[in-house]
Amino acid sequence: MAYLKKIPAMITGAVLSVGLLCGGISSDAAEPETVIPDGAAYSNGHYYMIYDDMQSFENISYELAERLCEGRGGHLATMSSAEENSALYGYIRQSGYDTAYIGMHFADGEWKWVNGESVDFTYWQEGEPNGNEAEPYCAYSISPGDGKWNDSKFNTSYCPYVCEWDSGTPLPECGIYDDSGQPVEPSGTGSFGESIYKVYNYGLTREEAAEFCINMGGSLAVIDSEEKQNFLTGLCRESGSKNMYWIDLVQTDPWDINTYKWDGEADLGYSNWTAGEPSNSDGDSIYAAMNMLEDKYAVGGWIAESNIGAEYSEPYYYTNYGFICEWRSVCSSDEGSFVYHSPSDWKITQSASCDHYGSKEMVCKRCGKTIDYADIPILSHKYEDKKLIADKFDIPGIRRRICTVCGKTKWEISANGIWIVPAILIFVIVWLAAAHSAKKEFMLRKRKGASGSGGSSQS
Repeated sequence: MAYLKKIPAMITGAVLSVGLLCGGISSDAAEPETVIPDGAAYSNGHYYMIYDDMQSFENISYELAERLCEGRGGHLATMSSAEENSALYGYIRQSGYDTAYIGMHFADGEWKWVNGESVDFTYWQEGEPNGNEAEPYCAYSISPGDGKWNDSKFNTSYCPYVCEWDSGTPLPECGIYDDSGQPVEPSGTGSFGESIYKVYNYGLTREEAAEFCINMGGSLAVIDSEEKQNFLTGLCRESGSKNMYWIDLVQTDPWDINTYKWDGEADLGYSNWTAGEPSNSDGDSIYAAMNMLEDKYAVGGWIAESNIGAEYSEPYYYTNYGFICEWRSVCSSDEGSFVYHSPSDWKITQSASCDHYGSKEMVCKRCGKTIDYADIPILSHKYEDKKLIADKFDIPGIRRRICTVCGKTKWEISANGIWIVPAILIFVIVWLAAAHSAKKEFMLRKRKGASGSGGSSQS
């Protein structure tokens, strides 16, 4: 059985990682219209990914599966040869599934592929298809598990499906480069202030969108003024095709709606929430998207969303969410419309200790601007034992330990040894009491002896 090549690691499910492949494309190459997700399987010029996210939706159907694939830039999987079918079925089984829906369906009195390509290959189980209009969808037969097809109704309780991309490019992690290896400006950007922005219409989750922008050398857009809000709303009107657009806002405490920050760090300041927002009763809606539909919310208004979006905002969740990338790292010391900062090595601005975080920053070697900063984790204590009495003697059962990093003293009492101390004290007390009693008795006898001697001399 043939297997598909993974690019580079297989990930299935509703939330996938879009860590984009490194490599680089030249500046004269057009940016791809479709993002191929990381973990997609590859065979003969086609990419495939199995999903099992239908239970997130209210109206589960075969048509919804096709709509979700289209929102990701692809379509339900099709095959033109036994080799493709064998490879795809092997990938499905390797992914832990025994069946999945593909793009063959019964319509207009015949079985056809959803993308309109000619039906040059089929692989039906013996006696199938036998339902046609009554069972108009195609999935791999669970039994005997040999990669053959079966027609069926759409099983809403178990409905993994496979999306396919006939074209598209796994984008490089580090952006787009010219022949000399220098990053160049993506096409279709707009500038405001010192930043450059671009609207992307790929249907990605919020976390995928953030990773995409980072891999392209930027980040999701920060909207910290009404003027910038108006600019980005206009940019989405001009070049956007999605209903919602992810921005950089993050709620740092899932249960406190007053903790939204830009990139999880900078305070909110300006905000443009729609009426009733932010709302996060489930603790999942920790991100924000900008609305571009006029029928539900104010255009440009922000809505609290989970990583995959929300059905009440957009019926197809994140597949109809775009995002805005921002490049704030444009160096002003060089001529040209798009020059990245030249980052220095990390410089420690405050050393970490056992009781507080440290910090470090990275500056541009061209213009000196701080382009990144990060916390340094709190250090662990490193304790050494110290003598208790004049730093020379110990008391059994009691340890004094001093941290060599911050000087903190920690006392430890051992149940196995601490009894020695009260035992010694009791012994000393008993000994002193006995000694005192013996001395008292001795003195009493001495006085009696002296008294007796005096009486004898008088007689």
